Amino acid sequence: MVCTHYPEYILHGGTEALRTIHSIFTHVWEDEVIREEWHQDIIIPLYKGNESRADCSSYRGLSLLSVPGKVFAPVIHALESSLSQMCS
Repeated sequence: MVCTHYPEYILHGGTEALRTIHSIFTHVWEDEVIREEWHQDIIIPLYKGNESRADCSSYRGLSLLSVPGKVFAPVIHALESSLSQMCS
């Protein structure tokens, strides 16, 4: 497992889950340090189903990312885009 945050918690955790995620993101923003496990992913070979299973080209990689990292990345991207538009 990449991290201990489960998507079900974020989706169905209600107000408490949002407060927790907000608190985590606030600490990341203020400390300017992203947790190491948010940078990690697990790549699983996924069989395409059309050729021999013995042939390596019959597989593609499926990347499993950490849930908080996956949620936080678009936030950072949006902020970067906003800042670059303001500076240009």
